[in-house]
Amino acid sequence: MLLRKQLPDFVALLLSVLLILLPGSISADPIHGYIITKDNLKLTGAIGRIDNQREQNRVLYINDFGSRYSLRPELIKGFVFVVEDREIIYETRKEKELWYFLRVLSRGEGMTLYADPLDGTQTFEERDQVDWEEANDHSYRYYLQIRRRSPIKVKRLGFRKQIKSLLQRRAPELAEKIGQPGFRYRDLQQIIEAYNESYRKTRFII
Repeated sequence: MLLRKQLPDFVALLLSVLLILLPGSISADPIHGYIITKDNLKLTGAIGRIDNQREQNRVLYINDFGSRYSLRPELIKGFVFVVEDREIIYETRKEKELWYFLRVLSRGEGMTLYADPLDGTQTFEERDQVDWEEANDHSYRYYLQIRRRSPIKVKRLGFRKQIKSLLQRRAPELAEKIGQPGFRYRDLQQIIEAYNESYRKTRFII
């Protein structure tokens, strides 16, 4: 009964003018995974290229029957690569009227850290093999979502002031370390993980 109720929404998704059947072949082997629809359905298949360019954000989804679709981020909640026993998660988020696919780097009760390449088209292999610490300074945008608020862009210029102000209330000791070795821009993921641990311990106190 639930599937029957949700089916029309899925059909509407497939028939949307923003959904384009992609002809031809792709240049890299797709990776097993699934997309998550607006109705929270998981549709299995494979994920190919991710295009994250200004106003041209799409992901190639290949369903279990081999049909290929180029999906814009506003049509789905996200998608997941499944590699061995781990899942690599991308979620759709909106910034200044534009939608993006953002990779979840660290998720916690207090903050979630996302990453997004500055521009370009990448295969899964190209993204997954990135050394994130080396890429922090030049290649990627970073976003923080505080609980359920809209994500905010992490500024490289003024990073210390921005992050200190975000951490101060829940984790003042951590906030004071920002800017010191081990607590700089390139250490953002570790900083957010430390903050979430502090948040977990103090959420019912502060």
